[in-house]
Amino acid sequence: MRNFYNYIRITVFSSLLLGGCHHATVSHLGWSDETYISLMETGGDMVNDNRIQAALPFYRQALSRALEADDPESIEVSAYNLALTQLRSHEPEDALKTVYAAQKGLKKHKSFQNSLRLALIQSIALNTKKDWYESLKILAPCLTGQDSEIKTHALYVKGLNDAALKQQNALTEDIQKLSSILGKNKVETENEDELLIRQDLLKRDFKVAEKQAESLSLKRRINHEYDAMREALLLQADALEGLGDEQGAANLRSQVTSSKKASL
Repeated sequence: MRNFYNYIRITVFSSLLLGGCHHATVSHLGWSDETYISLMETGGDMVNDNRIQAALPFYRQALSRALEADDPESIEVSAYNLALTQLRSHEPEDALKTVYAAQKGLKKHKSFQNSLRLALIQSIALNTKKDWYESLKILAPCLTGQDSEIKTHALYVKGLNDAALKQQNALTEDIQKLSSILGKNKVETENEDELLIRQDLLKRDFKVAEKQAESLSLKRRINHEYDAMREALLLQADALEGLGDEQGAANLRSQVTSSKKASL
């Protein structure tokens, strides 16, 4: 069994971690293509080396071959990796196009036509575009499915949407559900911490939010999670602004801008 799902972070969603589904070298429909396998493995190697842009053409070619072969498993996996990498490259429109192309190709395959993984990616892309209501709509099936991993990620994305829409009660419920999930890893715990900070900001509890955001940014810096670290710093800046420390907030935002430029 080959695991072709990427475990990579999405810039705008701080430490969201996606992945976990195994893909067989030979699909259930019997399709086996060494070129497809090589393209997927090369794309994965590029991502692991943080060469995000370099991975894109390999995943595009892999998806093209999967669509030509009409193999649903390979379509889902390659589209998932391509769209996720496009999001990492700050290309939400391209990610949506990838998802739509895959969904069109999967329509004739009943067991794949409502792929929750692709729905999750679609919801993330819509959140990136600040289309929060549509993101919530697309996300709904992911929250009721049996896949606990997808549900965990979906709760985090739902929390981001609810926070953006200033839905305090809904956000509180998201946090409670996320907190109740057993076996959370470090990243999922950090995601919960981030939602708690956003909740404190909505409640105007700026002092608590500032301290928690500072702590979270430090954790993420130590773990070399720089995209996620920058998101925590921006939350800390929002808290400082709420406390009336305009200069402190401006300094943090300037730090984030400099960090982004240095990462390019």
